[in-house]
Amino acid sequence: MKLAATPILILAISLVGLFSSAQASVATLVVDAANQLVKCDDEKLEFRLLKPFGSQVGAFVQNTTVEPQKLQVKFSGLTEPRYDLYANGKYLGVKDSQELEQGLDLTVPGRIVDPNLVLCLETVRPLIEAEYSRLKDVRSSEPARICATLQQAMGWVRSALQIEKTYRSLTVVAVPEGRVLQRPNVPTRLDDEDTLASVNRACKLLHEARARMSKVITDQDLRNSAVMCLTPVDFATSFAVKNGKPYIQACVTNYCNLPVSGKIVLSVPDGWKCEKTNLTFSNLATGKSVRADYVLTRNKPNASLPKGVKVVAYLSVIQDALRADWVVNTIARTPDL
Repeated sequence: MKLAATPILILAISLVGLFSSAQASVATLVVDAANQLVKCDDEKLEFRLLKPFGSQVGAFVQNTTVEPQKLQVKFSGLTEPRYDLYANGKYLGVKDSQELEQGLDLTVPGRIVDPNLVLCLETVRPLIEAEYSRLKDVRSSEPARICATLQQAMGWVRSALQIEKTYRSLTVVAVPEGRVLQRPNVPTRLDDEDTLASVNRACKLLHEARARMSKVITDQDLRNSAVMCLTPVDFATSFAVKNGKPYIQACVTNYCNLPVSGKIVLSVPDGWKCEKTNLTFSNLATGKSVRADYVLTRNKPNASLPKGVKVVAYLSVIQDALRADWVVNTIARTPDL
């Protein structure tokens, strides 16, 4: 019994040790006032020295992850005996220089925004920018109207992503006791409620814009491309040949913060047949995919292998009675044999 229990006990002790070690992992940031530099031992944190004002000294720290990061902040080379300490604009009280040199435990915040909203904004940004670049020099009314909306959309997205990023930061400033805090030149960091509201508002405005484009743009191609660029949904197809039979695969992946519904339809080439040519789906959630697999068989004995097969996705998103519809046409190409 003792022999059997020993390795289990050792394993338990080892796991406790690892857990304690992980829990104790705290980054150290050193603000060197004398040499005007900042050092940090955690690569997950970006940092820079704030512009000094007399004996006021501080640092800006950016969390590149979505989880909160514990941080011990140490100051060195201080010239005053006592300092007023501020973290993200909040007054933390008076600290003597020895206390600041020994280090204070702070936390760089993580993400509080719904990750589905951030995924939508990050994915849609290059799509909007590409469509704007394509249409900005077209001199007619509907492209101009679309571009005006896309310009606004770019502003919503950039602002929301910057606000979310800035929330995951820490500005720590030591001011000689009794002196006025000189506001550091850093991005404006909003509180929890305003951060959440800003990102939610950007996604809401995006949906209003795509629903408006879906309704008011009369040119079918322009309407379709405008809605598509405002709605981050990927549609990909592939074509393989197995035992002389074409195998077509089509996949819809939703990066939009709203659920997507629709259907995937295969156009069967002449001389071929397929048991089922469409797949209907509804409420595809953010980050999820739906796949349609099609196998073609010859309907005519001498039918040649098609060079490509047309596959179409008919897609829609609906929220609060606002609806947007668009179509994605693709050709699944015959692979080189």
